[in-house]
Amino acid sequence: QELKQLPAARDAYEKLLTVNPQFSPALNNLAYLYSEHFGQLDKAYEMANRARQLLPSDPAAADTLGWILYKKGDFKLALGLLEESAGRLPAEPEVQFHLGMAQYMVGSEESARLTLQRAVQSSRDFPGKEEAKRRLDLLAIDAKTASPSVLAALEKSLQQEPNDPVVASRLAKIYDRDGSFDKAIAIYEKMLKGDPQNASAMGRLAQ
Repeated sequence: QELKQLPAARDAYEKLLTVNPQFSPALNNLAYLYSEHFGQLDKAYEMANRARQLLPSDPAAADTLGWILYKKGDFKLALGLLEESAGRLPAEPEVQFHLGMAQYMVGSEESARLTLQRAVQSSRDFPGKEEAKRRLDLLAIDAKTASPSVLAALEKSLQQEPNDPVVASRLAKIYDRDGSFDKAIAIYEKMLKGDPQNASAMGRLAQ
């Protein structure tokens, strides 16, 4: 029923904007709809950016724009906006989840772990709760003691999500541990292509 109402909600917000193109709540809500339910990230970004310009101090607008940038793969730019929104909305688990995911993708593992834990510990449900738990499980993997089944699961995960920095890092460390140095180096080189400032990859390749 809710899914059936989404096009009607979108159309209602669009009509509001034809009357008042500067109506920031409609811009922000439309950006959310286009991003989360209609898969139109460019249109979502345009509207979220306009809402942010109109509401530069609004944490909800910062969260919407930051999460759209995250979905577009601009994790570092997303991070600043999501830090701002999460700092001002500490009791909103979905906002904390967004920040934790951005921290995760830029390789700030300890910050990501703390933020994602804060999100999942909330008594309130939110979209992404299961995803947050999955990422926490990945962060908890210790490469020194990981079993062959964990190695196999990580290899499968990296095939499905080749840009996951935590999976790549754990897998490379396990390969190093097991003497599969060529495989480890290949992963570190790929990590460095994606993030030329990646400290762990730079350190390993410099050895």
